[in-house]
Amino acid sequence: RKDQKKLRDTIEEMEPVTVCRGGDVFEEVGSSKLVPGDVIVPYGGVMRCDAVLICGNVIVNECMLTGESLPVTKIPLLYKEGDIYNSNVHAKHTLFCGTKVIQTRYYDGAKVKAVVIRTGFSTAKGELIRSIMFPKPVDFKFNHHIHKYISVLALIASLGFVYTVITKLNRHANTANVIMHAFDLITIVIPPTLPAAMTIGVVYAQSRLRKSNIYCISPRSINISGCLNVIAFDKTGTLTEDDLGFSEVIPVNKDDLKFDISVKNLTTLNANDLLICLATCHSLTIIDGLIVGDPLDKKMFTATGWILEEPAINDPNKYDILIPTIVKPNTSLFTSGDEACDIEVGILRQLPFSSSVQRMSVVTRRLGANHFVLYAKGSPEMISSLCRKDTLPENFSTVLMKYTEKGYRVLALAKKNLHMSFVKAQRAPREELEKDLKFLGLLVMSNMLKPETSNIIRTLSAANIRSVMVTGDNMLTALSVARECLMINHEDKVILLEAIDLGNSSDHSPPLLSWKYANSGARANGKNHVKINIESSSNFHIAVTGKTFRVLREHYPDLLNKIAVRGTIFARMDPEQKQQLIELLQTLGYYVGMCGDGANDCGALKAAHAGISLSNTEASVASPFTSKTPNISCIPILIREGRASLVTAFGILRYMACYSLCQFLAVILLTTVSSKT
Repeated sequence: RKDQKKLRDTIEEMEPVTVCRGGDVFEEVGSSKLVPGDVIVPYGGVMRCDAVLICGNVIVNECMLTGESLPVTKIPLLYKEGDIYNSNVHAKHTLFCGTKVIQTRYYDGAKVKAVVIRTGFSTAKGELIRSIMFPKPVDFKFNHHIHKYISVLALIASLGFVYTVITKLNRHANTANVIMHAFDLITIVIPPTLPAAMTIGVVYAQSRLRKSNIYCISPRSINISGCLNVIAFDKTGTLTEDDLGFSEVIPVNKDDLKFDISVKNLTTLNANDLLICLATCHSLTIIDGLIVGDPLDKKMFTATGWILEEPAINDPNKYDILIPTIVKPNTSLFTSGDEACDIEVGILRQLPFSSSVQRMSVVTRRLGANHFVLYAKGSPEMISSLCRKDTLPENFSTVLMKYTEKGYRVLALAKKNLHMSFVKAQRAPREELEKDLKFLGLLVMSNMLKPETSNIIRTLSAANIRSVMVTGDNMLTALSVARECLMINHEDKVILLEAIDLGNSSDHSPPLLSWKYANSGARANGKNHVKINIESSSNFHIAVTGKTFRVLREHYPDLLNKIAVRGTIFARMDPEQKQQLIELLQTLGYYVGMCGDGANDCGALKAAHAGISLSNTEASVASPFTSKTPNISCIPILIREGRASLVTAFGILRYMACYSLCQFLAVILLTTVSSKT
């Protein structure tokens, strides 16, 4: 009870908050007095409510929420007619309770403001506290069998109760004595210590998990983790290293509109749009004198040799900054007469990366320029669809396939000149800005496998536990990583399933499905007909993309169930589709575990029977299990402890059943004998 009180007090803590009362009138009130609809001015410290940002930018640490200790940039939510707020869709605009505000930034004299939407136990932190104090019930066969077992014991106890009462009354025993012996028989058949005894295995398993740096906020999930037969893995940061390595960039030759020779040393490049895009299109910031942010962005920016500058203010007071972030070349890398020495580019607006749109972009302005420039980076498929066709290289698909088949992570780069006012550049929706782009080139990052991955996948396979990859990355990159980590053996066949959109698809004429072997243009079986025997012993795997997954859900639901049985690679999946896949596998009778990071896989981690987040924190709202060991070696440990807990529970149940029934029979026998004497 003492621990529960401490948890509850973390929500009820009060801090002063500045509230806008209209116009330029501001009032300081206690955080416990906040109600939904209040407009607050966020400063440094921990957020005490959930609020939607409506003005300015805020950099926060969402470690409590996602388990990721990297700073996240929040941007204001722009008004769109008919748009309804959704905390999942608009997470990039929401300041969540329990997250720490690192910096706030505003432009053009407007203070940073946010509208309170949730308080108390309705907030994100409140949800975490509630999930710890009142974990959701686990739908587990073992629990159902225990209920049936207790029902049988209750029936036996009822029969014994009736028999004892009748026998004692026939002997004209004292009524109080009859009632006492009859109820005593019930406690013999159904031991009062049974609930406590059944938790012994869970308690010891949780203790051993903690020693292995695996923390659990839902002990009821430990037993069910022993029954897992499908494990879904995210790729980047889970199977592969989170710290990607810069490999090269491939610029576009303007003369013949083909890819030029790749560049491995960016300091040899002239100060062109490609280099400026690499130096500006990121979400990095400076905290305590160090550049922090997404590891991919850090590697990319470091490779440029440029310098990131922010206003020289002490970090504890770095709030309400007016001056934008500046990037410029490191003069020590250039000669004094070099044109690059005089370049300074200000980052005026960030449109953060989102899995749903598969891209991020920034609005910049070069010193002395009379217009703004938007730079974007993202998945090659998404960026190419937003670019003008006359700027795409002729060998785009060929070069992209060459690198993705080798397991590299490839991002596309693009730009657009913006001839508009400063206010419009700040307020225009990203859909309006991120169109008709000019393609600049490809960024290639090496994506190395973690040393422990292959052995763990091999261990799971030997235990007849199926491994599935669910990633937002490119299909060919995912296939390469799957073969490297032995999720797919080299001799196994992989069938790629693709949806071909006819442009006029409807319920009566759904998109066509194309089946072909990976690394081959040959169809899987005939031209118009493919037969899938899911019971076949032949080793083949099916790989689908998020686009195909959506088509299967809408038009081929029966086929989707068969794909889920033999599917191994699910690429270009957004967070919602990851959750849908987990729920689909559960409806097919699988016990599903999910291993990933708390930022993008939150929904899937919650939906799985046992979700485990790789994080540096001991608890987050993202999943029931959190591993501080940053690799998948936690999966066999969790399954092992789950099975140990189950075996302990079964053993205790059998012992208690035999002990109770033997004692019950002995008491009934003694009652019968005593009644005849």
